[in-house]
Amino acid sequence: MVQASLLRMNGGPGTANEAHILDELLWAHASADHHLEHLRARPAPYGLGLVVFVRADTEARALDRAHALLEAVRRPLHALGYTVGTAPSPNAHG
Repeated sequence: MVQASLLRMNGGPGTANEAHILDELLWAHASADHHLEHLRARPAPYGLGLVVFVRADTEARALDRAHALLEAVRRPLHALGYTVGTAPSPNAHG
């Protein structure tokens, strides 16, 4: 299991519709090399939260495979207004 945060470039929250689009986008770009088993995208105040389940014998290998999958959809993500990043801390004050 690998968690990722997709930040909305305009700073707004994600939507359920965008989470569904991301889900479809990732499945469409997943290859056998990614070993994707399941994923879950959810709207979040910063954009979208993502959990990717991949088959891997080590945590490092799982991270590599999830990273490769996200890299495969980098351009479509940018076109949708998203980038991979770190979710802001819930205690952060802005």
